Amino acid sequence: MTTVESSEELHTISGQIKNLFIGPSRDSTGDYKWTLLKDCHSKHLSNGSISLTLLSSYNCITTTLLDALKPTLFKEKWQEEVFDNIFLHGIHHEAFILLMRKLGESSESYQQQKILNILEKFVREKSLTSLLLHQCLSSGVWDPEYAALSKTWNDLIMFIASLPERIANKTKGQMHKIFCVDFYVPHLMSSIIEVLASLHEKITKNQNCTLEFLGKLIGKLSILGHGDAVARRLYMELIRRSENDFVWRKLSQNLITKMPLSSLEPFVTNLLLVTPWYGNLEWVLGDEGTNNRKLNYVMSTKLLLIRHFKKAIVLQNIIGYFASASSRQSQFWEIFSALSKSWSDESAAKHQNVEQQKYLASAIIVCAGWIKKMKDFSNAKVHLDKILHGTMIRVGNSEEYIRSLALIVGNLVASSVDPNGPKLECEEIVNKNLFAELKDLLVIPSNPGKDSLYLEGVNFFKEENPKKVEKELKNEEESNKILDVDSDDDLEPYDTSKDIPKERLKRPFYLNDCLQGLIEQDEQEWHEQCLKHAINLIESNSDKVHEVAVEMAKVMLHMEDKYCSPDFIATRHRILVALTVHCPVLVAEYLTSQFYADDYNIRQRLDILEVIVSSSQLLSQPKSMPKRSEPPVSTSEDKFSKTTEKLWKTIVDQRIAAKTRHITKAKRNAVPEMLENRFSTVAGYFFFPLMAKYDKKKQDAKAFWRRQLCLGTISVYSGSCYACICKYTYVPEYGSGIVAFSS
Repeated sequence: MTTVESSEELHTISGQIKNLFIGPSRDSTGDYKWTLLKDCHSKHLSNGSISLTLLSSYNCITTTLLDALKPTLFKEKWQEEVFDNIFLHGIHHEAFILLMRKLGESSESYQQQKILNILEKFVREKSLTSLLLHQCLSSGVWDPEYAALSKTWNDLIMFIASLPERIANKTKGQMHKIFCVDFYVPHLMSSIIEVLASLHEKITKNQNCTLEFLGKLIGKLSILGHGDAVARRLYMELIRRSENDFVWRKLSQNLITKMPLSSLEPFVTNLLLVTPWYGNLEWVLGDEGTNNRKLNYVMSTKLLLIRHFKKAIVLQNIIGYFASASSRQSQFWEIFSALSKSWSDESAAKHQNVEQQKYLASAIIVCAGWIKKMKDFSNAKVHLDKILHGTMIRVGNSEEYIRSLALIVGNLVASSVDPNGPKLECEEIVNKNLFAELKDLLVIPSNPGKDSLYLEGVNFFKEENPKKVEKELKNEEESNKILDVDSDDDLEPYDTSKDIPKERLKRPFYLNDCLQGLIEQDEQEWHEQCLKHAINLIESNSDKVHEVAVEMAKVMLHMEDKYCSPDFIATRHRILVALTVHCPVLVAEYLTSQFYADDYNIRQRLDILEVIVSSSQLLSQPKSMPKRSEPPVSTSEDKFSKTTEKLWKTIVDQRIAAKTRHITKAKRNAVPEMLENRFSTVAGYFFFPLMAKYDKKKQDAKAFWRRQLCLGTISVYSGSCYACICKYTYVPEYGSGIVAFSS
């Protein structure tokens, strides 16, 4: 088949699928649309190559499928599998972006739950890994270099990095474990490492690839606050693989150079915190610490002179990285010069807190240890006077800790930089623990190797296998079922071979699905289930019903008994009343505005009045009192204390009653509990619009409503509303309005 014929076929198939799922033919197709969708997937989406025609057709098909999502879409299990395969085994980056956008637009409904279910499978299976790998390779018209400049990568990186937060916002934290940050980020890093391993194989085979997308993604994760988990997981794997493989070392160094400049600081900071030995940094960074200006500034200035950390491992890693290689030792001497200058600055010493001064002192001592190892004392003696000057500044400080810190720095640096020179004479150092802590920094750290702590760090950040979790949950369910089985195994079972299984009717679980079922009325069973469960959904979603209250009231007001449902009129009335009770202002404004509108018959107008009166009566009645919770089971000591307390209270009351003289003994009635009349605050929305809008209509409408039946009905219903607010402030205005309307 030629390219032109294939493109025409794709356009034809996508048009047919759109027509069969959301077009005029959606209700009379049966299994044909699913067979067509399955054939399209196996023929055009399984080969892996991407063309412009396939991209446009795929977007059309996936958008159509998501728009067609509703609880009654799938009749059989295989249809749902075909639906999922279009997203899980199609063009992954297009499917993922579309799913995330639809999730952001969706509200709580079956559509939202299905999108979350597909995203869960997308993350759990290899679809996410395939997505990442595809961004690093060229395939057909797909060019990563062009994609880097397009909006596709920006959206993709944003959605992947912020997936847990976006889903948590949509579901209010009620989400699957795989979407939690503690699980998702390590799982994502495992996918990135798998992609890096695949790229390593392609590099060894002289195939082209790019690390641009992975670098931007890792940088985005670091900026969003996941730098610790990213650095630990990535560092452990890169060090393990780079130990004897120089291709992996070059791959690691190129990965860091591809990160955005804004993300270098959070990533490198966490990398320095989790690296146990400075020697491993050379495998990951190479000479980028001196070649990359941004990285050089962060490591040699920002992390040493501006920020400070409680852990000395950051200082040991930075200084060891620059001092351990001859190509970077010039940068080491610049660092030592900057530290000496900062230590001798009297103005800076006054504005630094204790932690900052200790951090600066630790950095100088670590440098002194490396100078002692290199035995390059000629360059170091130039800066010794500055360090001793800084020591003299702090010796006169009123705080004992600062004085001890200054004396320790002076002693250790002088003995390391000038071992043959005169010793520094000073008072005895009081803080022995501080002296021992700082003296240990003179020792150059050795390679810890793969000891138990090192391996423990690796195992800690390996994500939990989702399949293992599911297997454990399934085993628990099976064990519970076994425990619940009665001992009826000896009984002879009935012959059920000829029994026809009763199909379980679906019912709506979300307000939006219920509203959609009431609007469409495509299937009788689904429509009746929506009518049946509408009130329960309104009651259970009282905090969300305001979003659909007016639209649902409009649908119910215009609804006709299409399927001759039993008790249809009473059900419709109860639904309208429930909507009005939960959203009195919104629904009452809509009903009163429609009362005098055109194209309504007398029955509909009377329905509006009945709903208004029933709602006002329910709102004026007190809410049902909540059931009191049973008191907790008390111990014997609690019972004894309560009994003693009651006994003393009885004795005191008896003594007071005996010494009290009563002039009259009137019977005291219990004071009734005061409850709020919920209708009093919203009565104006029920009553005044009916009166105010009467005189503003056309003459023919006014003549129509002056008929005796209608006027009498309005007056009676207005009187019923009036009775619900008999003790309200605006009762006179209501009364005068009724009299004026009736006259």
